[in-house]
Amino acid sequence: MPHRLDILSAERVDHEPSFDATILRDEDSEALHSTLVALVPLGVLEALVLAVIAFCKSGGLAAVLSVVPTASPALSPGGDKTPSKGEDSVRPHVQVVLASASPRYIHAATQRRELLQLPGRDIEMRKLNKLLGRQLHLVPAAVWPEDLQQALERTTAQGNQLKVLILSGHYIKNHWAAEHPSGSRGTRLVSSQDVAKLLMDHGAPELLVLNGCSSYQMAQQLAQEMAKNQPQTNLHIVSCNTQLLHDDFAAAFAHTLCACLVSNPLSTIQQAFADACSCFEQAESKFQMGEPADYRHPSTALAGKSESSPSKKPKCEPYNPACTGCNPPVHGRFVLLNVQSMTA
Repeated sequence: MPHRLDILSAERVDHEPSFDATILRDEDSEALHSTLVALVPLGVLEALVLAVIAFCKSGGLAAVLSVVPTASPALSPGGDKTPSKGEDSVRPHVQVVLASASPRYIHAATQRRELLQLPGRDIEMRKLNKLLGRQLHLVPAAVWPEDLQQALERTTAQGNQLKVLILSGHYIKNHWAAEHPSGSRGTRLVSSQDVAKLLMDHGAPELLVLNGCSSYQMAQQLAQEMAKNQPQTNLHIVSCNTQLLHDDFAAAFAHTLCACLVSNPLSTIQQAFADACSCFEQAESKFQMGEPADYRHPSTALAGKSESSPSKKPKCEPYNPACTGCNPPVHGRFVLLNVQSMTA
């Protein structure tokens, strides 16, 4: 099991637009029909024109045609929420930068250690691209700091306010594992101080997501840095406080959290996070929150440490997907920090 997390998931709710028109003059009806032929699908057009002509015999006001969505997106556990076509133009306030990194190796002392690759990163990019469209700014194989600086500068230069910044990948000893500037696919370890400087120099988003296992301690350090140097910031930080995080769960969490923000433009960060987490507190959810390491076999490197832990089972040979020691029934857990609350 790749060790990273994913929490939220949302259900697609398609909706047909409803139409509302004011009264038209008789002589306007032919011109209206010609215009609508070019703009409206045939099935909708026929019903609309007939209704408008019948309704508009009694007046002389100019035509006003408005299209109003009649349904709101909804969330449910275990699915994927994908907004209908064009929804990104309805809620342009949600601007997201996804910086994803998956270096191939890291140098530890005199040894070169290969790093586990995370296929969930690609899933995360596809899900968010489908959800956000032009509102998503992708930074794949993110090199620190150049790629992040350029992405933040481009986003703000377009007159947008950055809502969400996601740093996705491995977290090693309270550092994010970004790509090394040498281009060798080695690791550049990014500290909380590094991230704090980037945010202070280029503008902090409302929400920062440290999407990787054991990222909570880095989140705490970063929150303290920001509270000390920029106490007026409205920054919130989401991180994972479990040793292990299922890779697919990590992708689903980022997607669902952004879906909660998109589906309700007036929602606060706290409410969106609570809505996202609630999707995984139901029995039918594909993913469940908890510490996967508590279930792992004791012979594995990241086994549970509790004396009563289910991980005391002997290791299966070969891997058994029905065994909780091989395939834990929980997939990780996320928490939310508010930087302003740390300034009190």
